[in-house]
Amino acid sequence: MHMIEQKSHGHYLFSFNEVDESLKGKNKLSEFLNSLMRISEAVVCLCERPLFNKGVETLVKDSGFGLLQIQSLKFDDFELSFTYEKSGKDDGVINFLSDCFYFFEHPAFIFLVDKADIVACKEFCGIEKDWKYITDNINSCFVFKSVEDDVVWYKLSPDVHVE
Repeated sequence: MHMIEQKSHGHYLFSFNEVDESLKGKNKLSEFLNSLMRISEAVVCLCERPLFNKGVETLVKDSGFGLLQIQSLKFDDFELSFTYEKSGKDDGVINFLSDCFYFFEHPAFIFLVDKADIVACKEFCGIEKDWKYITDNINSCFVFKSVEDDVVWYKLSPDVHVE
């Protein structure tokens, strides 16, 4: 991640900007998501509040990487969630996560270093634990969007390092 200028906000919380929907912005986001996928065995996707009139169902059907075959997939007109275990051919999921970042008001991606932590992560999310709690208890990187649409925020567990 040497090309991305990031800001540190202390306690393993970082942000970087200029990830608008331009080609440069999308490439920057994809590069970052790829760097996280390289150190992860799984990713949990939790997205809420679509920004567009296009339905979530259309987004899912247009994903092109077999998202409909993922058993953990859940979606309606308001939200989308699924868990993806790394397979080695992860370009499709990276592209879809990038699409979700721009499609939803509140996208969140939890990159898990060990896929054995999927159950614990889902339990924490189910009882509405925040990103700090999750990264303090599971080796992970929690990626999210806050108020500014062109800024990526992420919280690392202390033992997780992104290249």
